[in-house]
Amino acid sequence: MATPGIDLAVIGPGDLATSINKRGLPDDPEVVALMARAEEGILKSGVPIGGVARTAEQANRMIDARLCRAGARLRLVAVPARHRREL
Repeated sequence: MATPGIDLAVIGPGDLATSINKRGLPDDPEVVALMARAEEGILKSGVPIGGVARTAEQANRMIDARLCRAGARLRLVAVPARHRREL
């Protein structure tokens, strides 16, 4: 995150799971712990963070966790259209 010119950081839970040999397991405890660690590092860097949610519940948790933090400058949540009405 120290590289100049980074405008936004987004961690893909599926991509992260695949990268640690847990393809298709984005909710695996190890993946979840790595996501939290990465998010903390990104937030400390001051780079805006976005995210991916597969359900409205996940999107709402992300909103609660990320948008209430000081320094959050961008709010980006991707969620399937069928769940948007639940946000």
